[in-house]
Amino acid sequence: MTSSIPFLLPLKANEAASLAELIFQQLEGRQLNDEQRHRLNTRSSTLGLTSIRPYWGSLQADPVHTSTYYLAVDGMGPEGESALLLRLALASSPGSGIFPKSMLIGRMRPGGGREVVVNAVPFGPGDSSVATFCQEVDKAFLPRPMGAVPAICIAPSNPDATLPEAFAAFREIEKTTGLNYAAIEVPPEKYNAVLWSAVRAGWRAGYTAGAGWLAVPDAAAIESVKQALHDRAQFSKFSLDVRGHRPETAIQAIVELSDFIRTEKLANKTGRAFDLEIDIGSVSPEDAFTFLQSLRGEGRPAQILRAPESAAGEELADAVRNAGAILSSEKPGRWQVRAAGDLSADDMISLASQLRG
Repeated sequence: MTSSIPFLLPLKANEAASLAELIFQQLEGRQLNDEQRHRLNTRSSTLGLTSIRPYWGSLQADPVHTSTYYLAVDGMGPEGESALLLRLALASSPGSGIFPKSMLIGRMRPGGGREVVVNAVPFGPGDSSVATFCQEVDKAFLPRPMGAVPAICIAPSNPDATLPEAFAAFREIEKTTGLNYAAIEVPPEKYNAVLWSAVRAGWRAGYTAGAGWLAVPDAAAIESVKQALHDRAQFSKFSLDVRGHRPETAIQAIVELSDFIRTEKLANKTGRAFDLEIDIGSVSPEDAFTFLQSLRGEGRPAQILRAPESAAGEELADAVRNAGAILSSEKPGRWQVRAAGDLSADDMISLASQLRG
């Protein structure tokens, strides 16, 4: 688990030891939950930390070893600020192979008491350690299918910078409305940035994440779509554009691709379930209902139907809802909203109020 201590540490070892001791004092014999995380957040303000900015919502116990915890932090060392994941353990706790190339911060006895061992790994939006943490330590941070429910789907142009603010807005919306509207769309290579933002925000309430639309060509070229889906298997929502195809051809393609997605997700160990979003173009409410019912009859139901802004309305929304799905549009209403462009936290909160109405 450990390596040698580097010449310049990214944070002060004594402050890391103080964090560890606080955690052990507060959690010994207690179950870790959000109430305990909030209490630790409050009490850590008395530590006078100058080289560590902890994200207490990320705190999680090791799934195997007792007296061992993980915490996402910003280290503010002599070489600048760095995003890190700390492993804080009593020296009596066995080592772990989850992060084999971690940096040893130190072995210390804060206050002359129990010996603690603190290690760190880089934990930025582009680091593989983020996905490892979510897969091996706390799966609650992974995206999951949310089904046919209202949502605000944001597609930030700079996920690293704006997703933390977005999760803060989703939390404020949940506090004021009691509803979870969290949905995110990013390029495939930004998957870890989504996880990183969720971890640092302590967002365990669930969210769906997609990697954008895939146009479905004719049957001869469908293998190219499968390759793109293979590269997105870790996501929880898949959006297929079948505009221009005859209904029976579109349904056949969706069935084939749905089966492929399920196989890829099982191989990727991200479960069988996912949200399927489809775009069949501008259609009447009757045709939308018939199409969605046909997919359901094939055992491959779609949860979301994308509608052009000009077509979104209560009649179409009702037809889609009666078929067990939900409408998606850029126009606010009783459906999922696709956010056009970057939204501030205030914009998201305002949009949520329109969804409730």
